[in-house]
Amino acid sequence: MMYRSLLVVLGVLTGCAGGMLSPDEFDDSEDVGDALSAFVRIEAGTFAMGSAPGEIGRDADEEIHLVTITRPYYLGRMEVTQADWRDVARNDPSHFRGCDDCPVDSVNYWDALAYLNHISSVAGFAPCYTLIGCDGTPGVNFECETASYDHSTCDGFRLPTEAEWEHAARADTNTAFHNGIMVDERCSDTGLGAIGWYCGNAQERTNAVGTLASNGWGLHDTSGNLWEWVWDRYGEYEGDADDPLGPPAGDIRVVRGGGWYSLARECRSANRGAEGPSYRSGDLGFRVARTEFR
Repeated sequence: MMYRSLLVVLGVLTGCAGGMLSPDEFDDSEDVGDALSAFVRIEAGTFAMGSAPGEIGRDADEEIHLVTITRPYYLGRMEVTQADWRDVARNDPSHFRGCDDCPVDSVNYWDALAYLNHISSVAGFAPCYTLIGCDGTPGVNFECETASYDHSTCDGFRLPTEAEWEHAARADTNTAFHNGIMVDERCSDTGLGAIGWYCGNAQERTNAVGTLASNGWGLHDTSGNLWEWVWDRYGEYEGDADDPLGPPAGDIRVVRGGGWYSLARECRSANRGAEGPSYRSGDLGFRVARTEFR
């Protein structure tokens, strides 16, 4: 398959993001374009989500099933960086500050949704998320009671669903990593070291995005560097499905990909993590998605 970059033409922000944020919480600078400049177009298709029973390091919540993604979508080639975040929010929550090209860490789920609403508005799209019961400043102390969105009509920037994330991370592969099988579950997997920053090579910190090999579709750091928020609440898979969105209720959200401190087994394409939406950590960030509407 062939993929092309999505070049976003920025509009002018005329109000706050979805009516949820006050003007001083996010800056209106056109520098926000830096956060939107590198996307991969992912084709719709069907794939086997989860891991085969014999996969080394497999967890019980990875039951294999067929998922169909019914519409093409765009996904950031790399995780949102510290420079991307700072250009928008004018703060830097990262534990590992001072590295513009390193992924922004220590952002919670609500921070990510607020950021995505804002860049949607700047780019001229309707914000995807309705954020309810929010208080505080994104990147500092931002909290919400809940959030909702309509996946079928959302045309702005958003988090990927868990299924979209795994579909893109695998890039038509069915091995533990997109570049092959895992040979060591802990910190000495040579194959993982070529594509991801983890406990075996990260030197106990984040590293600049895009510095290791991409997968076959051009995505970097889908294994290691930072865990990434996705939209879904955590729960058992529902079985074969089209465009699954996870459980309709629950307090815990899914994170994917593993981080700089993670064991190799935690960086597998099928591995699932889960955190409360207010959780902040130096090993947790996100990347940007958007549905393609024809």
